[in-house]
Amino acid sequence: IPIFLGKDASGEPLIADLTKMPHCLIAGTTGSGKSVCINSIIMSIMYLQRPDMVKLILVDPKVVEMYGKGDPIKPPTIERLSDAVFESRVLAVDPFVLSDVERAPQPVDMVAVHDDRMAQSVAGHVPLVISGHFHVNGSRVQDGTLYLRVGTTGGSNFATFLPDEGIPLSAEVLYFEPGTPPRLVAYDLIEQSPKTGALTVTRHLVEQEFGTLTPSPSPSPMPSPTETGGLAGAASRTP
Repeated sequence: IPIFLGKDASGEPLIADLTKMPHCLIAGTTGSGKSVCINSIIMSIMYLQRPDMVKLILVDPKVVEMYGKGDPIKPPTIERLSDAVFESRVLAVDPFVLSDVERAPQPVDMVAVHDDRMAQSVAGHVPLVISGHFHVNGSRVQDGTLYLRVGTTGGSNFATFLPDEGIPLSAEVLYFEPGTPPRLVAYDLIEQSPKTGALTVTRHLVEQEFGTLTPSPSPSPMPSPTETGGLAGAASRTP
């Protein structure tokens, strides 16, 4: 089964026979082309072999267990609430999130919520919490849990990011080191200016900025709720 691996040091095509490889290790730093190499191998097989000749099983062991919960208050209700009432509604969800995380069938590696105040009690229970309600990029550590606020979220009115407001469109790319549990080692903050359209990418190294993070709950966690009536979050597996 010939596979195309790219070019050798002299620029000549490099082709190998997969049947003669009991194992094939593809190693390299971030951005060095490991995924491109794997795609080339898969495309080589697809181009040169009939479907009845090859059976292919792909296994990705780098799994991040994620728990997610969206905005507990839906528009247009949110527009009629005072900040104090909105905050109380958000905080009321917090113990239910902790209860769901504790009862998850697999240990949760990352919690994604609309507002990080919905997940205050999971500090020390999970490595990472991401949120986006405030539309301002930020980070903090509590009880060994890293909280990341993402500036741009899809549910926001786009007027929030008009040039006059000065809030850039942004996204974050997370980089995990495989393991049990997988460890967030870095994240890229990508921002686009609403005025000029210019893009900036800033890489943040977690250990360099925050030290070694080991989640450890505080001695007096908030009590778990007695029921979860309709507040259970959706658990999913994401590579």
